[in-house]
Amino acid sequence: MIVGILINRKSYPFLEYVEATFITLGVTMFTLTERAAPSVQREDTLWGLVLLATYLGCDSFTSQWQSKVYKQFSVDQYQMMLGVNIWSLIMTGT
Repeated sequence: MIVGILINRKSYPFLEYVEATFITLGVTMFTLTERAAPSVQREDTLWGLVLLATYLGCDSFTSQWQSKVYKQFSVDQYQMMLGVNIWSLIMTGT
């Protein structure tokens, strides 16, 4: 949601903000209060949450950015796939 607001200037109904907040709080509480085996360290759980949040942020950024490019430059889906694949090839090759 936040990425959609920042990139595409979208607005969402208030209920969606409430739902997103409760889902985020629920998943966070569930993950942090889960009883783990004695050999599992809490640092792994925190690191996992950081990685998950980073993934979700990047994933939502990608879809919002692609929507903006579709609208602004009249790009079709095949041109977008070609661009993403070329960029992925460059990044992976590097």
